[in-house]
Amino acid sequence: MEAKFIVPGFYAEIQDYNLLALKDSKPTLKEAVVLLADLPDFIYIPDENSSDVNAVRRVRISPNTLLPITNVTEVIRVLSGENIIDGILTQTQKDELVCKDIINILKMNKEAAEAGQLAIVKIVKRDGTRPNMNDKFEVYQALENSYEKLGNIKASQIVPVGISGEEDFVTENKPVSTLVVAGLPRKGAYDKLKETVFNNSYIFNPSESYKGITVEFKLDQPVETFDACETTGTPTPQATKINDNGLDSEVVKDLLKGTVVVAGTNVATNLQLELNKELTAFVLSEEVSVEVIPGEVELILAKGHVFSTVKTKLHGVTNKTVVASATEGPAINWYAETAPAEVKKLKNVQPSETIHVGELQAVSIDITLEAMPWVSIVNKGNVKEVVNNVRVIVGIDAAGMPNYGPSKSGTIVITFKNNVVKNETSILVDGVEAKKATLKTNATNELVLAEEVRIETEAGIKIVIDENTLVVKPVEVTPVADVYFDSKSDEITEPVYVISYVPEGAEPIMKSLEYAQELTKNLSETLVVWGVRPPETNDPEELVKYANKLADLPKFKKGFKKRLSASKEIDLGMFLTVVVGSQKVKGLGGVSNFSQSRVLDYERTNGGTGEIKRYTDKLFVETTDEYSTGMNVEIKTYVGVKAVIEKAKVLSTKTVFGKTMVTLDKTIDTTLFDLNGFDVMLSNVDSKDRHGSYTAALFAVKANTEKDRAPVAQELPGVCDINFPGDAQKILLVNRFTVINVDPVSGNGIIVDCPLMTRNDSDFKERSQIGCVLYFLKRLREIANSKKGKRFPQKEQKVLFEDELRDVFKNELSLKDAIISKFEFVADMSRLDSKGFLAAKFKVVDTKKFKTAEFSGGLAKL
Repeated sequence: MEAKFIVPGFYAEIQDYNLLALKDSKPTLKEAVVLLADLPDFIYIPDENSSDVNAVRRVRISPNTLLPITNVTEVIRVLSGENIIDGILTQTQKDELVCKDIINILKMNKEAAEAGQLAIVKIVKRDGTRPNMNDKFEVYQALENSYEKLGNIKASQIVPVGISGEEDFVTENKPVSTLVVAGLPRKGAYDKLKETVFNNSYIFNPSESYKGITVEFKLDQPVETFDACETTGTPTPQATKINDNGLDSEVVKDLLKGTVVVAGTNVATNLQLELNKELTAFVLSEEVSVEVIPGEVELILAKGHVFSTVKTKLHGVTNKTVVASATEGPAINWYAETAPAEVKKLKNVQPSETIHVGELQAVSIDITLEAMPWVSIVNKGNVKEVVNNVRVIVGIDAAGMPNYGPSKSGTIVITFKNNVVKNETSILVDGVEAKKATLKTNATNELVLAEEVRIETEAGIKIVIDENTLVVKPVEVTPVADVYFDSKSDEITEPVYVISYVPEGAEPIMKSLEYAQELTKNLSETLVVWGVRPPETNDPEELVKYANKLADLPKFKKGFKKRLSASKEIDLGMFLTVVVGSQKVKGLGGVSNFSQSRVLDYERTNGGTGEIKRYTDKLFVETTDEYSTGMNVEIKTYVGVKAVIEKAKVLSTKTVFGKTMVTLDKTIDTTLFDLNGFDVMLSNVDSKDRHGSYTAALFAVKANTEKDRAPVAQELPGVCDINFPGDAQKILLVNRFTVINVDPVSGNGIIVDCPLMTRNDSDFKERSQIGCVLYFLKRLREIANSKKGKRFPQKEQKVLFEDELRDVFKNELSLKDAIISKFEFVADMSRLDSKGFLAAKFKVVDTKKFKTAEFSGGLAKL
């Protein structure tokens, strides 16, 4: 049997090189605040079984596993690699350990962590890899994955770390598809067509995007007609083909027919046409519907829609309108390029001379489906590329109905396996070949896709890779002469497209509340605490705008109700606290006063001797080791009194011209950060509370010290970085946000109030209400669970059992710090003998808000 190695700081052990929580739980951990956060894939501990003093043991941190903390100092040392002597771990190994958010939160809550009130869970994406904490799609996927796989854990409160509560992936609007009608070169009088009542009118429900659909409006020339002979009454054929003599418009007006041709196929025939009033075009006599794509796109051609433009003249003798003859110009349209028209021989009529008509009137239709807004696409082969050549469009389900995305979040990785000799590439989806495509050489001798490629995935989404997408990196000589070149960040590899997606309507908060509801049903009384991105300024007007903007977000206005059946719904907002504010503890958290350097220069032309480049990802500061790969930074300056801020991530640093060159993961516009104006500062914001998670964790820890988990008017450790004016605070409280603000008396950060994010018709509006209910539920369940396996056949036994349960409330009333002022309690033992099912009803009034809270439901199965 393999020896177990206890990891310093964790209530856990190593089994088969995996870090696992010990199965027996510590009593102090039953009320833990659980942080769902990014952690390293591996940690390193000294290998005490090795004779090599430098030997280390590489241990995998198991994802979706509750890891209680017993010694926070040791946990921080292990997570940061400080438990290993300098020089043993490589820089790559150290970089892999980076998990700034969780380390900062642990440092800010050391006392609680030492007391066993904190536990952490490593979140990972579905493929088992760490999420990019700057990509909300990846963080959401990791959280969703954890909710599904964590199972029933004991948690007082859950705090998701690394994603802001106000984040949204979609709006109320679904993707809007567009149909564009354009004239084809030398294909009829399109300008004239646009002047008609066509107006892009269509019925539109597409499941695919299409390009270059040719729609032709063809004039069927009248061939013959029969008039009764004036003397005999016998029908006599008359030639009505348009010829050099033209054709009397009175004769032709009822004989003109039109045909609509889509992609070479007649889709509407024998359409009645007429001359318009201006005698300039043959137009539809009535509205016509034309199916361009059966079941998906139907064009509505209105009455008066132009099929062909013509020239006409008034006949000098008869004063009748005559369609222009071929000698005066093409009869069918304005273009000179012509083709011979077919002439049929008619009985008893001499055929007219062959005339030349122009090409058919025609247009091109492009149907474009917008990329799904709940998809993130990055090119890991070139992290600075803004990907727009790879798109995900809406798919259709098995029944052919629109299906706007998959049911769960996930990731798809697109790579290319190239065969340059055959001039083709295999497109791989998650390592499996999905399609082959032909390559071509573009103007700059790069190998690119020769055609658009479409791939359908099992996830229910469709991927479109545009023509001319680079798939083979051209062989280049590394520009070593360029002083700005940095192989760690500027070396572009073969494209690797990572597509992260979430379901339609994905909402981070709602997902966490559904999980909390399941935990509560499974006898774990859990609340959820979310932070939101703090404001960046203390300007009173800006803070009021911030409060209004937050309150107006659709998710908060709509609330978090969930339908359980046709007649029942539950307001999951009863489990939710959204914390607004910014608290700083020992230099960690908050939104201001971070380590920063003045930007001295940007990348220049001519090898550094020319002008500053308008767009660049490289800037210079005084020589420093402050900045490292993966660090979150902000570039900030002022234009007038308005701050201009750009958020970025450090890709690499390099010493150039005696200064430190910092390469970012994005390009900045140097005209917005003019070095001739206010100072441009580069700040290390790794310790900044970028998502509000730090303040949310502080609130949760403080709430854990209260029996009802409602720390109203309680001070938080550290200092409050944001001071909301009265108007902003009022807006936030009215809209059910928990506000952290500066106490006007002590100057410290204080929890002004902690309402729940429920709607006005909810029975629970205050955290003290739900806190009281969950507190007593927990105590009642503990007593009930102690009776498991017992039966109560006699009435007296049931009465004693009910009295024991009622004493939970009585005993609370007798305390000086009682959380209730009155109560009512009735146990329901009607199914105790037959099913072993115990239920109860109780009503309490809390002592903080004097609000009534009720519960009715099951307690336990004995």
